[in-house]
Amino acid sequence: MLWNKTRMKQIHRNWQQLFPRRGYVKVKPNDTKFQNIRAPFKMDSVQEPGDHHEDYILAVYLQLHCLSILATPMGTSREEWRALGEKKVEKKVEHRSHCVEYLR
Repeated sequence: MLWNKTRMKQIHRNWQQLFPRRGYVKVKPNDTKFQNIRAPFKMDSVQEPGDHHEDYILAVYLQLHCLSILATPMGTSREEWRALGEKKVEKKVEHRSHCVEYLR
C-alpha cells in the first residue's frame, strides 16, 4: 500500500479532510480569553505563492498532521530522492524529525 503513489495520495487527502483550515485558528490580539499565549506560527507561501498567515494550531490537529506526514513515504529509490533535490530532501527530513519529536 505505501509504495502505491495513487493510493498514498488518496490516503493523504483523507487525512487532510480531518482538519479544516489545516487545523489553524486565529486569535484576535486583544482577546482576553487567552492569557499567556505564545507568538503565532508564521507561514509564508503555504496555501498559495505569496500568502502570509500568522495563526495558532490546536495540538490535536498538529498530532494528526504529524501522523499523516509519517504515514507518507519519502521515496523508495535513489532516483526519487535525486528528483526531489537536496533542499527538499533536507526539508522533508527536518519536518519528519520535528513530527517524531513532537509526538514523543
